[in-house]
Amino acid sequence: MDKETLWQATGNSQVKQIANCPLFDMTAPDVLKELEESLSLLNATLESTADGILVVSSEGKIVSFNRKFVDMWNIPDSIIDSRDDDQALEFVLDQLKNPESFLKKVKDLYSHPEAESYDVLELNDGRILERYSQPQRIREKVVGRVWSFRDVTERRCAEQALRDSEERYRTLVENAYDLISEASSDGRWLYLSPNYKDVLGYEPDEIIGKSIFEKNETCHPDDLAGFKTEFTRMVNTFSSSRGIFRLRHKNGEWRWFEGVCTPFKRTTGEIRIVCISRDITERKRVEEALEYRVRFGNLISSLSTHFINLASDEIDEGINYALKAIGEFAEVDRSYIFLYRDRRRIVDNTHEWCAPGVEPQIHRLKGQLVDDFPWLMGKLKRGEVVHVPRVSDLPPEASAEKEEFEFQEIRSLVIVSLVFGGAPIGFLGFDSVRTEKTWSEDTIELLKIVGEMFANALERKRTEEALKESFAQLSKKTRYESIVSAVGRSIHQTINLQDVLDNAVDAINENMDQADIVEIYLIEGDEAVLKAHKGYTDEYIERAGRIPYPKGFIWKTALNLETIYCPDTEQDTVIGPAGGEAGIKSYLSMPIRFEGQIFGVIGINSFKENSFNEEEQKLLNTVRHQIEIAIKNAKQAEALKEALSEVERLKNRLQAENVYLREEIRTEHNFEEIIGESQALKNVLRKVEQVAPTDATVLIQGETGTGKELVAHAIHNLSPRKDRPLIKVNCGAISPGLVESELFGHEKGAFTGAIQRRVGRFELANDSTIFLDEVGELPQDTQVKLLRVLQEGEFERVGDSQTIKVNVRVIAATNRDLKKAVEEGNFRPDLYYRLNVFPILIPPLRERKDDVELLVSYFTAKYSTKLGKKVEVIPKKTMDALLSYHWPGNARELENVIERAVILAHGNTLQVEDLIDVRPDTDSQGLNLETLEHMERSHILQALAKTNWVIDGKRGAAMILGINPGTLRSRMRKLGIKKPEAFEKSVSPRAQVLK
Repeated sequence: MDKETLWQATGNSQVKQIANCPLFDMTAPDVLKELEESLSLLNATLESTADGILVVSSEGKIVSFNRKFVDMWNIPDSIIDSRDDDQALEFVLDQLKNPESFLKKVKDLYSHPEAESYDVLELNDGRILERYSQPQRIREKVVGRVWSFRDVTERRCAEQALRDSEERYRTLVENAYDLISEASSDGRWLYLSPNYKDVLGYEPDEIIGKSIFEKNETCHPDDLAGFKTEFTRMVNTFSSSRGIFRLRHKNGEWRWFEGVCTPFKRTTGEIRIVCISRDITERKRVEEALEYRVRFGNLISSLSTHFINLASDEIDEGINYALKAIGEFAEVDRSYIFLYRDRRRIVDNTHEWCAPGVEPQIHRLKGQLVDDFPWLMGKLKRGEVVHVPRVSDLPPEASAEKEEFEFQEIRSLVIVSLVFGGAPIGFLGFDSVRTEKTWSEDTIELLKIVGEMFANALERKRTEEALKESFAQLSKKTRYESIVSAVGRSIHQTINLQDVLDNAVDAINENMDQADIVEIYLIEGDEAVLKAHKGYTDEYIERAGRIPYPKGFIWKTALNLETIYCPDTEQDTVIGPAGGEAGIKSYLSMPIRFEGQIFGVIGINSFKENSFNEEEQKLLNTVRHQIEIAIKNAKQAEALKEALSEVERLKNRLQAENVYLREEIRTEHNFEEIIGESQALKNVLRKVEQVAPTDATVLIQGETGTGKELVAHAIHNLSPRKDRPLIKVNCGAISPGLVESELFGHEKGAFTGAIQRRVGRFELANDSTIFLDEVGELPQDTQVKLLRVLQEGEFERVGDSQTIKVNVRVIAATNRDLKKAVEEGNFRPDLYYRLNVFPILIPPLRERKDDVELLVSYFTAKYSTKLGKKVEVIPKKTMDALLSYHWPGNARELENVIERAVILAHGNTLQVEDLIDVRPDTDSQGLNLETLEHMERSHILQALAKTNWVIDGKRGAAMILGINPGTLRSRMRKLGIKKPEAFEKSVSPRAQVLK
């Protein structure tokens, strides 16, 4: 085979190299045969390989290549056919992205023929070829170089994709929001993503290596058992798991996570668990808040529906139920409502619910002044929500509120206004006592809705109640007008008093359902007398037809002149037993006035408790006024003539009394009426002139009938007080029980029979003179008060605490030996010394016989004129008899004797022998006291017998004896004179009471 045949056979120029090689004898058969076999094997090898093969001589000439090389480089057939090495090389270089680098490496290799080389070529079309070059040896001699090219585009892309994937995974893990962790099959942490610190506060190294299942502070204790069970299941079943669990942040907060755990096997067969966990704490909170809002909304909807179906009188109970439901749902300790009143100046705690163990406050939070809590009320009035998570953090301007909240032990609270129609009507509040609590904005918005619900319910209640009240008032007004009209027609159809009373009780009983018993009592002296009734039995009338002063509610009403309403007689201490036995359970007692004074009492009684409300009491009060008008008309019609006659009589009497008083002051009681010329009498009158111009207290002493009252009048008439009348009081003529009232006055109701105020004598004598006759008869307790008047010029009326100041001159008189009375303890010494400032002792008539003849002449002339007789002759015998008589009754007795003598005189001569016990006058020191007492007793008995034991009045024994009736009674007690039983029996009990 020649060289040309070999090139064609091999399809390459390598044959040239071999043919030209001096080592081979190409003509030798054996050599050619070996060469052919080698070339055949080489061709088979080159074509079977997946790489593109290029054989190049040591000079850089292409020796051989396979079809794969041609296809890999897309060498055109024209270049192959031309066998142009340079053209082929240029074609290859044109396809490279970096041909310069390739040529440089080629040159380096030919400079180092023994070197091997590896390189990666990037083609312009994007393919990647691995290039490997090694020297070609023949019998240990480098004859060329073999280039192999492998298309690694797909592998390189896969590797790059893998690298990119790894990079993306690494970036994802390092920057992921989720936690990524890896654990061994026995539950030990092997890997934690770097963001573990950001999410839970732990460095990964603090957790890696620890067991998931050990009790620690990371996994929530309640989740640990379930987590272990699920982990075991994943390992055993090689299946994934999804769940929600809690992990603890390093700051102690438990946070919620949702995780997906997936098992995988490593190439070693070891099972690992990869977990991807996401922090869902905020989502959980939102979900819980949403669930809370939904449940709260459902509760509000349910309560709102409940309120719609409630009647107005059930709303308060519904509110209390709602406060409890909302308080328990919101987990607070107290819920409450306050409502404004009095133009929002006062607020009341009207509704309240408290959790068990929490102290209620509603009992103490009534009538709170809004101005006492300016910070709180200011916010509420501006429509703001008052949210206080911590009471201790309240600002200084809320000091009053803080003090109150701390007193109630409140730690947190929220309050919203109750508003209706744009105006605040109150507020709704929730307190937390046991723990501090913060309310979310969503919850506060829901509480505002609750407040609107309560405000609407309360306003509906108020509106419906006002409407009901309006209807009720209209109905009541119509009914009440009907009652008043019916009663008015009934009682005004007559002017007879008894008919008026009967018609009144009948009309009230018929027109008022609850008026089971109606009664009218009239006041008659010390008794209340039943005059008309409806409903009482005869037995009751017998027992209570006359009620003595001051028993029962009838007298209480009369004395106080006020209406009495008793809703429950079980709690009443005034009603008598007869009323209780009659079945009265409640009563209304009203005074009936006539001309401003108590006239009677009308009682409306019921067999039920709480029978008369305020409106019905007003109605009955109107009826009472109608009855008073009817009674007034009846009384006026009944007593019109009598009243006119009485007015005329009183007018005449008043004029007469005034004339008498002035005459008494001007004439009868002056020095001209003090008859006598004796030295003893002149001494008395001299003292009168000395003491009269002063305000000194005067004590006049003297026997009965000596003219003590005349001396008192004389002192007054000569004093600066003469222009005002002298006020006289006979202390011995007044009952001991009434003397204090007589002197100082009394208030209405001060004692039995004191049905109106009375002005005392000392009050009447202000700026004038008071004459206390028989002052020695005053009781001890009255002496004390008299002493105070003398010392301080002040006193109090009986039954009153108000002090009255007076300017009164006191003239006292007595026929007793006051000094002896002081020694015996019957008269206060301090009062005696106060009265005895200027004593005047009037001598008895027996000690001034020089005055008897003058007195006899004066009295004879006086009574002759008065009786229309002319008694002008007084025989010496008569005068001697009068001069010889000792006159125990003094001038008064002499005046009475002369008056009787003038009455008995038949002509003009005065005769007295039969009228006195004429005995020679002896020394008074030798007078037989027993005989004198006997004579006085006998004289009094004669006078009493003559008057049928009548003491008072013009025909009484006192007038005959010429002494005061009180003095006569005192002398009768002293002498032991008592009225015979025959005269006692002849006097009626009624007359005794009046007397």
